[in-house]
Amino acid sequence: MKGIARLLYDAIYIFLQRTWTINPLIAKRRNNRKIFWGHVRIEQETNPYLNKEIVRQLGNNQIACFSYYIDINGFKKYFAEVKYPMNYYGDSNLKEEFIEKSLEHFVSFDFLNLTTESILVDVGAGNSPFYKIVQERSGSKAYRQDKLFANGLNGNTIGGSATKLPLPDASVNAITLHCAFEHFENKEDIEFLAEAERVLKPGAKCVVLPFYLASEYTVHLDPVKNLLNFSNPNVLSDSSAVLRYCDSRQRFSRHYDVKTFKERLINQMKNLDTKIFFVENFKDVHRDCYLRFIAVFTKI
Repeated sequence: MKGIARLLYDAIYIFLQRTWTINPLIAKRRNNRKIFWGHVRIEQETNPYLNKEIVRQLGNNQIACFSYYIDINGFKKYFAEVKYPMNYYGDSNLKEEFIEKSLEHFVSFDFLNLTTESILVDVGAGNSPFYKIVQERSGSKAYRQDKLFANGLNGNTIGGSATKLPLPDASVNAITLHCAFEHFENKEDIEFLAEAERVLKPGAKCVVLPFYLASEYTVHLDPVKNLLNFSNPNVLSDSSAVLRYCDSRQRFSRHYDVKTFKERLINQMKNLDTKIFFVENFKDVHRDCYLRFIAVFTKI
């Protein structure tokens, strides 16, 4: 029955997505603002100049930016060694999505010097097995966090908002976010970094990958998913963002331009050092990979 319901949902989704322009239930404007169509990430990936311009703007704003090259042979070895559950990623059975997710996990290991003494929190984890992979490969203690889980700390699972982690001050060696940070709504992005600053030990890192930078400050909404799920994300706090509809099947996602990144996030940080890494060879892994930028916030 569950499979039939999923097929029905997908059929309705596809129909509404293809007819959204004439569906009176889908708003064509939000807060008196025009809504555009299409995901800005696709435009960034198909025009290399746009990424170069972002790198230039980061430098002009005194935001440290470095080139990063994926160790493709190392990733192939990791991919062969790690046994992911059959239902990952998200029961989608999309090979390219699975490769992207496992690539993000592999690169996270590259940025974090995890030991048997380390404590890691994987934020916005959903059904990701990354926390288990961390425990198996490094011997570290690892938690998974998501709003989907029951509130509070239950074994290795943390439920509730990532802006209020039930962990002591300066107790965590590493935080990872894999395609999670962009989904923080309202001021949760600002509040989360303040919380990360609280729980990280001096010298510890919070790694966000991908970190979505774009040529214009953009908020994406999937109008069909939100219609079917009776959800209505509040975009009032993103008054300067361009609004775009897309078929991402994500309720909300935010991509920063450099100016907004600096003003909204960096200028609010007190004891986090920021470094951005531009991934030069992400398309060499798979044509559908999208790990363009990585943000590393280090507790000072």
